[in-house]
Amino acid sequence: TCASARPHPLACGPAAQLELGGNAIEGLQCLDDLLRAMPQLLAFDLRECPVCKVPKYRESVIVMSDTVEMLDGEAVPAPQREVLLRLHVRKLKRELMGEQQCGTADGVAVPI
Repeated sequence: TCASARPHPLACGPAAQLELGGNAIEGLQCLDDLLRAMPQLLAFDLRECPVCKVPKYRESVIVMSDTVEMLDGEAVPAPQREVLLRLHVRKLKRELMGEQQCGTADGVAVPI
């Protein structure tokens, strides 16, 4: 859960660096909300938080934020961000195409 462990984004104010390591932050949605509220964030440290064990955690955070240059003490190289963003866009396009090709009948997906 993130409700009890999540800092209130408005309480954070403008910051270039945010260190939340060792907190009980567990979910990526918590991070997405926080990163949306802090678009100027350059360095983000969540080491020793449960969310770090979520599959594809690092990749997800990089895609969520256009500005984070350091994540958990490691640089986010521009080429890595570009590749991850291209993969994310490709995934979104596949999902959109899948939704357009399928309708539902009685809760069961059927081709259109």
